[in-house]
Amino acid sequence: VSENSNDIEIIVNPVPETPAITADVTELCEGETAIISVNDPQSGVTYHWSNGETGNSISVSEAGTFNCYGDNGDCVSDDSNEINVEVQAFPVADFSSDLQGGTAPFEVHFTDMSTGNPTVWNWDFGDGGNSNEQNPVYTYLTTGVYTVSLQVETSFGCIDEIVIEDYIDVTTGISDEMSEGQINIYPNPTNGNIYIETKGLTGDAEVKVVNPFGIEIISETWNKNDLDKRNEFDMNKQYPGTYYLIIQTDNEKLIRKFIVL
Repeated sequence: VSENSNDIEIIVNPVPETPAITADVTELCEGETAIISVNDPQSGVTYHWSNGETGNSISVSEAGTFNCYGDNGDCVSDDSNEINVEVQAFPVADFSSDLQGGTAPFEVHFTDMSTGNPTVWNWDFGDGGNSNEQNPVYTYLTTGVYTVSLQVETSFGCIDEIVIEDYIDVTTGISDEMSEGQINIYPNPTNGNIYIETKGLTGDAEVKVVNPFGIEIISETWNKNDLDKRNEFDMNKQYPGTYYLIIQTDNEKLIRKFIVL
């Protein structure tokens, strides 16, 4: 009968739990940083990340997919979930306009020329007026030299701004006495509709009404029949303030103020 063999002790080491990771942000602008962390890291476990770093968290500024696993010196865990980080370049704000100088009220068509796929536009026209349209049309009501700025923002929140000093120069507009044609607006002031009668105008005319914020609220084309009759505009839902009626024919431009109460 043989003697008993030596004993072999088998030690079963615990396997680290599969880590779960989260990021404070996953959409970055160039130069920004995301922090990716292990939720509830285990004591005595070292976490190895797919970018070669170790620790309970990492800081990343480059695009990519990141995960980690835990190592307690004897056993390793399964891989964690993955976090995908996207990085977007900053946009470059730029704009142009059809005109940079004229007489008040002075209508300017602004054109966004920004690159980098912005999705938000914030215009400041320098006289207190602003717009969030991509390509706004704005009317300056008073004389002056105005600085115009445009701030653009991407879907990731990346922002750029351009400011052009003294970009718009508005001088005194045409007076009533300088027009051959005649316009009668009544009642003026008004708390409802206004009625417009013209005399001495020929051909077709572009007719616009601009509100106190420089925004065009009415735009129509009138032919000779329209010019020969009384026309009516509903101002019931407009803000109180000074408005401008602008009638542009082939031969002249007539501008009249009226007040909405």
